[in-house]
Amino acid sequence: MDTRHGARVFEAGFLWDFDRVDLNESARALFRHLDGVFDILRSPDCVFLSTIELDAEAGRFPDVLEQYFRDVDWEDTQSYYVAPIKRIGRQTSFGTGRLTFEATAGQTVRVLRQNDGFRWGAALRVWGLQVPEDQVSDTIDLSLRDSARLQAAHDVARAAWLCEADLNTLALWLSPAVDQERRDRLRRMLSREV
Repeated sequence: MDTRHGARVFEAGFLWDFDRVDLNESARALFRHLDGVFDILRSPDCVFLSTIELDAEAGRFPDVLEQYFRDVDWEDTQSYYVAPIKRIGRQTSFGTGRLTFEATAGQTVRVLRQNDGFRWGAALRVWGLQVPEDQVSDTIDLSLRDSARLQAAHDVARAAWLCEADLNTLALWLSPAVDQERRDRLRRMLSREV
């Protein structure tokens, strides 16, 4: 029996697959689910930081950046970080843009959306953290490539999530700070057909 398509629970979190014939449908299901996670984990002293990494070329990262600033939930009080992009001649094949922003439910999917689908690219990576508001300045410029800073973020983050590159699998890590009632709600949510 293939158990990959059901909710999988591991010691510190959950893993869920959203396999559809069309990857855009998989991604839509994943982001609906992520919005539900945001709703359950919402806490007055914490914020969600979403990160989108994508190829720095026309139609991809520059458009993600523009969509972020045009989003209906964008406010000038929200925190955001745009990582430097460097490409030096033929020494590198392509640059990768990285935007991290204080996210609300629905905002991550809107920033990544393109027409009826999503902005895909070889460097696509979507992930995020929930951190106490007073830790945003220490975590907003975090890169998954910096293992020392990742460990430091692990010590302050309340939750972390990561999508696979095809946007059809969502992994969710929870710190011990997440209470049992919320874990139970997540478990119930994850066991429903999405």
